Amino acid sequence: MKIEKEAAVSRKTDETKTNMVASIEFAVRASLREEYVDADFVHPILGRVFAKSEDLGDEEEDAGYIKASLVQFGEGMDHVISTDRLGDGIEGSIAEYWELLFDLETGYWREEIQDEYEASASDLLIIDCMEIRPK
Repeated sequence: MKIEKEAAVSRKTDETKTNMVASIEFAVRASLREEYVDADFVHPILGRVFAKSEDLGDEEEDAGYIKASLVQFGEGMDHVISTDRLGDGIEGSIAEYWELLFDLETGYWREEIQDEYEASASDLLIIDCMEIRPK
């Protein structure tokens, strides 16, 4: 299995209040094999939160962390992973989300969710924990 590491950075400045720049760097692990298995559609995400202010100069300060999972239900169905396996069999912690958000027979978003949020893709980002430490 090959593992690819990517860094994603998002920056936002609030000049009126703190002149602070925050960024999150995270890594997503994904399989690049040709024959997929059901676990290939659940990706753990671990990241660090950084903050930089005028008080610190150009130095970024470690401000927290994020732990999450990216679940690609739609990609799994496209690669012929059964809805039963996606909903209950990949990982026990995501079964509750599957049952609440998706139609158990078709594997697509429940009708009331589609109507309310106009959801198109079936990817789900589950943020398990995010900690931002006080300054």
